[in-house]
Amino acid sequence: MWDDRSYDTPINRRFPEASHIDVPEGVTDIGYLELSNYKKLETVFLPQSLKTIGYCAFLGCENLKEIHIPDGVTTICEGAFRECKSLRAIELPDSVQDINRMMVSGCTSLESIRLSSALTSIGEYTFSGCKSLHTVELPSALKEIIHNAFQGCSSLTEISIPENVEEIWFEAFLNCSSLKTMRMPISLRSFGRDVLQGCDTLETIELYGKLSKDKPIPEWLETLVSDKCSTCEIILEGRRITSINKD
Repeated sequence: MWDDRSYDTPINRRFPEASHIDVPEGVTDIGYLELSNYKKLETVFLPQSLKTIGYCAFLGCENLKEIHIPDGVTTICEGAFRECKSLRAIELPDSVQDINRMMVSGCTSLESIRLSSALTSIGEYTFSGCKSLHTVELPSALKEIIHNAFQGCSSLTEISIPENVEEIWFEAFLNCSSLKTMRMPISLRSFGRDVLQGCDTLETIELYGKLSKDKPIPEWLETLVSDKCSTCEIILEGRRITSINKD
């Protein structure tokens, strides 16, 4: 269905009524808004030559049910799959180094996602409004979770933060109303304000690793214990803690 001879960098919105599109081999970029609001699009074939999925490339493709992202893609730009409301699962190959803000924001049917093992940052609002998301495994290379990354993921019941994560920004898990268990390293440098605001079913926060005797107790831990010890268990070194002793 795709006319290779007429293909230039913009797709030029040639097939707005298509239910399937084959992007030809040799294409390296799906650019700015190129396939956005293709309301009848259900499946897409992406070529092995692809490197970048651009800004809001598939925005509003509300019937897109599945997409295979080939090995070799390194960058997925802001809002690439935003409001793809029928998309149920997505797998990112290990070649993906960057995912930007709002990548799958508003994908209300998304149940699971496989993230690249090379990923070091999850951008703001990346998964916001993914109310069916119940499973996400964060890669060990991850270093930061930016603000509102998982806002409104109301089916997410547990999350384990890898030990290399240094920062969790404010409101990262805002209104994850089914979240019951969070596991995270005591080595965190920063745990922002209201990270767990609206997580009213939270039962357990498990902190793994050991406090260093040579370093002061992190301020974020004091705040966390003060805010949450009355509503859920905070476990450190196998024991429940209800207060911080600085001595």
